[in-house]
Amino acid sequence: MSKLLKGAAYYSIGNFTSKAINFLLLPLYTSYLSPGEYGIVNSMQVFSSVLTIFFTLGLERAIYRLFFDYKSDESQRDFLGTIAISIVVISVVVSGLLFVFDKPIGEIYESIDFYPYFAYAILTALFSVFELVPTISLQVKEKAGQYLILSLAILAFRVVPVLWQVVYVKAGAVGMLKGAMIGNIASLIILIPITLRQINIVFHFSTLQSTLKYCLPFIPMITSAWVINMSDRIFIERYFSTYEVGIYSLGYRIGQLVQFLSISILMTYNPYFYKLANSADQSAAKKKLYTLNTATIAFLLFIGFLVALFSKDIIVFFFSEQYFEAYAIIPLIVLGYIFIQLISLQSLSFYQEKQTLKIMWINIAAALINIALNFIFIPKYGYFGAAYTTLITQFIYFLIIYKYARKYYFIPYNWGLLLPTFAVFIVLTIIFLMYMPVTKVMMLLKIIGILFIVSMSTLKYKKQLSALLRQS
Repeated sequence: MSKLLKGAAYYSIGNFTSKAINFLLLPLYTSYLSPGEYGIVNSMQVFSSVLTIFFTLGLERAIYRLFFDYKSDESQRDFLGTIAISIVVISVVVSGLLFVFDKPIGEIYESIDFYPYFAYAILTALFSVFELVPTISLQVKEKAGQYLILSLAILAFRVVPVLWQVVYVKAGAVGMLKGAMIGNIASLIILIPITLRQINIVFHFSTLQSTLKYCLPFIPMITSAWVINMSDRIFIERYFSTYEVGIYSLGYRIGQLVQFLSISILMTYNPYFYKLANSADQSAAKKKLYTLNTATIAFLLFIGFLVALFSKDIIVFFFSEQYFEAYAIIPLIVLGYIFIQLISLQSLSFYQEKQTLKIMWINIAAALINIALNFIFIPKYGYFGAAYTTLITQFIYFLIIYKYARKYYFIPYNWGLLLPTFAVFIVLTIIFLMYMPVTKVMMLLKIIGILFIVSMSTLKYKKQLSALLRQS
């Protein structure tokens, strides 16, 4: 097995295990939380996710690209030390300001109080930043095995307190948020020693300046991505209630299964892309990347098809009746996430040429489109409007970024293979969701059908797959 595939396997195990355990625990959590309580939890998770943008200023993302600009081990450790110290200082200062201005912050959601909900969310986000430098540095150094061990250890620290608060204490939404905060604090026991082994405790202002120059355009870009993918919960809560947020959030979490797998692939693919993009033989490099791009997207289409195909089965068989209506929005969310992965791959063309400012403006344009569509669709169609808004935005976003990526380090896709595959998956999903009953027998038949498709595809493309494995 090639180094790339070994890395993908380790990252997949680490990320999938983490996401799988959290996903498998969803039926347990939702059995203790009403849709309204789950809506509160998810609303706070959305808030925490935007906080990390301002806690880090995108500095951690610069590690992927700028780490390779430092050639010696000592200079790399100095670089990581400067980033780690900067992130901690910035996040502590911003957290303090949030507590000082608690009243205006609490107005973000009309029905959710600052204390204790926002307070727990802020502290959870604050302590989560400590994992960024050690985990990302392991990725860029291609130490996938160590990354796997660290990921599983962090998972254990974070899951146990949440289970204790939700299942044993039965503290509801407050308990789930409190457990998440406790878990993040507990994980510092392993994160701090590992970080200290990877960095030099130094701070070079010149390094921070050059890093900020590269990564500051990420802030509006990441904020725009947050607007596109997360801000719809605020609209739903404002126009309806946390109940609708809970239903939408559950459907969204199941649709995110596509992203869980794709993140593992991209974590391995990104450093591999930069390594090839900076190699001497560009003809061979682009040929390899073209093949890998197509294979990656074909795989993601298949994963998306699986999630959409079994979405109704998952909801009916594993969740309480009060959440059943969530299944209807899952295929829309899955389709949106497929476009997100296409965007992620194409964005590498900009990053390779350090054109972060260009991609920033594209992100901002997409975010503005999303906000406008949220105002149009959510008041009228509720969480269905939110799902359609996200899908439409991602589709437009992809068309724009694909067009402008041609000016930079452009790697195309094999549309002749991908488009027919995409069309077949959509037709099959519609047929099964609209016209087939949800029974255990039907679920078994679908599983058998999927295994048959995989077997036939493997036989048909055996030579191509072998060539791809040799390339990677």
